[in-house]
Amino acid sequence: MIHINTQDQIPFEHFEKASRDTLKYLNKKFGYGTWMMTRKHEDQWVILQVEGNKYGIDELTTLTWSDSMCSRMVKGEGPRWAPDVDNVPAYVNAPIYRAENIKSYIGIPVCYSNGNLFGTLCAIDTEPVDRIPSDGLETIELVSKLLSTLLQLELQNIALSRKQISFLPSQLKDNETGFLNRLGWSLYLEKEESNIRSVGTPVHVIALDISQPDKSTHSKDTAITALFVSILNGILHDNGYISRLGEDIYTMLCANRTEEQIAAMVERIAHELSEASIPVLVGFKKHRYGDSLDSTVITAIKSVRQSV
Repeated sequence: MIHINTQDQIPFEHFEKASRDTLKYLNKKFGYGTWMMTRKHEDQWVILQVEGNKYGIDELTTLTWSDSMCSRMVKGEGPRWAPDVDNVPAYVNAPIYRAENIKSYIGIPVCYSNGNLFGTLCAIDTEPVDRIPSDGLETIELVSKLLSTLLQLELQNIALSRKQISFLPSQLKDNETGFLNRLGWSLYLEKEESNIRSVGTPVHVIALDISQPDKSTHSKDTAITALFVSILNGILHDNGYISRLGEDIYTMLCANRTEEQIAAMVERIAHELSEASIPVLVGFKKHRYGDSLDSTVITAIKSVRQSV
């Protein structure tokens, strides 16, 4: 039974909502001009959620991780709370110090379950700030660990969703290949757009054209189609999904891959399909935070056609 006195304690729907409410709470309790939840991917530093407009930082802004104070904090070169940044040489030497006029800093690691770094919960101000109580840092560290715990649940749910493609209704799948059709692809792109806003999923889109002048090896051949499907599924595994958008045009959404991994994947696709006598043209595009996924897909497909 739901009681009116419990309504304000209903669990958060997702990580993004938990993060936003946490940043609002910390901003109200401890001050600081801007609080942020961030994600690190390679040398990209993505600002996911922001509370406070003192710096005018937009959400999904991408900065350089190695330029940040947070990159120095996680290496132990500076403290998690620096009420006066000018007293911390490692932070003064960070390029972001000069670019953003940061005089006070808080940074707490946000981690995956294996201890690897996801990103940071951090705060900055244009003036030295010394009003945090003696146990304030412990409070912020605990809050950060709780957010890390919620994050793991969100990431698990996202991964599970990607594995459920085979269980989707036939209306969302291509009859010949079992890949997503245009409708299924569109629905899953909406999911990924939400994932990007919430947890900053890094995404690449690979496009393939297997149109053949020799109709004897056309993709409509049952054996060729089965082999093609097997090769692509074997390469992608569970970190994404594949769609058939045209007679011989396919797209692959690849999540959580590095630039090096994507380059290796593209090379492997071309090699394995060629070995199977299925010539292919391949293009790809890294998704830029703040862009629409539709525009990334269009650019990836154009890159294939321009290579002809």
